[in-house]
Amino acid sequence: MQSRQEIAPGVHLISEYNPRIGITFNQYLLLDEQPTLISAGSVQMVEGIRRCIDEVTDVRGLRYIVVPHFEADECGALTTWQGLAPAVEPVVGAVCCRQLSGFGLTNRVKVVEDGEVVELGRMRLRCLTVGAEMHLWDGIIVYEESGRILFSSDFFSQRGETPLQGPAFTESLVGMFKMSMPSPAKAVALLEKVRGLSIRMIATGHGFPITESIPSYFDAVGMACLS
Repeated sequence: MQSRQEIAPGVHLISEYNPRIGITFNQYLLLDEQPTLISAGSVQMVEGIRRCIDEVTDVRGLRYIVVPHFEADECGALTTWQGLAPAVEPVVGAVCCRQLSGFGLTNRVKVVEDGEVVELGRMRLRCLTVGAEMHLWDGIIVYEESGRILFSSDFFSQRGETPLQGPAFTESLVGMFKMSMPSPAKAVALLEKVRGLSIRMIATGHGFPITESIPSYFDAVGMACLS
């Protein structure tokens, strides 16, 4: 069952642990003039996510859903959300747009380019393209400028039901990053892109928000990708 917690002003983490595969699945609700959900979740998750959203706002008012890439836990419930929230518009990269259209899911999308900003009100989402991640299709991640939060999707994720500590945390983070970005050159390019941001928190698609020692984790991941 999904749980909800406010991890920053107006930013709500909605999370469910799957014991079968040993990871959490996260969505993020951003409450602003243009309410936004980051990651649609799968069809099986949608009722739990909706319950969490209804605790703090009317789901019918959703304006955007950020879809990092074309995968069940990222966009499986997209058409359900579009039925629940008439004005909602997926924010996607060009490759995901083609998949959503080609599979007959939706043609009503907002396609963003690298560096493009989506204004939510107080919050501003800067969209960053990600080249050929684990699904071999380009995707996007987003950086919320006012709160300095990187919503990193599969990148920097960790396994487990509770936060790991010390070397075990770094090992889990590095392992999942290398799985998510199997090309070392593209992994390093992504790291260089996010290193240039002033990041206070990494809000991951799986695992737990990272708020401490962020530069050191960038270093660890970078060294592992080049080894």
